Amino acid sequence: LERLLKEQARLEHEIDAVEDYDVFISYRRDQGAETARLLRIALSERGYRVFLDVDDLASGHFDDRLLTHIENTPHFILILSPRALDGVSDQGDWLRREIDHALATGRNIIPLLMPGFDFSNTGGLPDSLQSLSRHNGVAYSHEYFDATVAHTGTRVVGIGNTVPQAGWENVPAARAKDIQLTLMS
Repeated sequence: LERLLKEQARLEHEIDAVEDYDVFISYRRDQGAETARLLRIALSERGYRVFLDVDDLASGHFDDRLLTHIENTPHFILILSPRALDGVSDQGDWLRREIDHALATGRNIIPLLMPGFDFSNTGGLPDSLQSLSRHNGVAYSHEYFDATVAHTGTRVVGIGNTVPQAGWENVPAARAKDIQLTLMS
């Protein structure tokens, strides 16, 4: 019985690990949960497959599964609220672990800069996170939320070969980006 339970757990982990997502949303729960949920809904409505831990993390060892999802998902949206990086000096901090793993596995990191966030106010970031401020971010706007989501989507589209939105399956990403920018203007 013990052997069967271990095999079941291993198979569940493999099934969970191969789930296809386009975007992984990383956030600090006490500061970015609502934004993460809204962003997930908005990107999902646009045809993106979005991973949000509270909805998509299956049972089992959450740490292994979470890191596996990061490495299997090409785009990593990081919600940066004013104090989001306060705890990252602690190597055990989960936001830091997620960011470190995304950087180490070469994910396309898209910082979503919330009102009041400024990299110059984050103090000394750990060495492993020093490159974070060099990633091209998107400024969040509550008033222009749809434009924020559309702009975030161009950062996702700009890396892949095709656009994951319904009706756009075979449009090259570079052309789709031009079309979307034209529609937004």
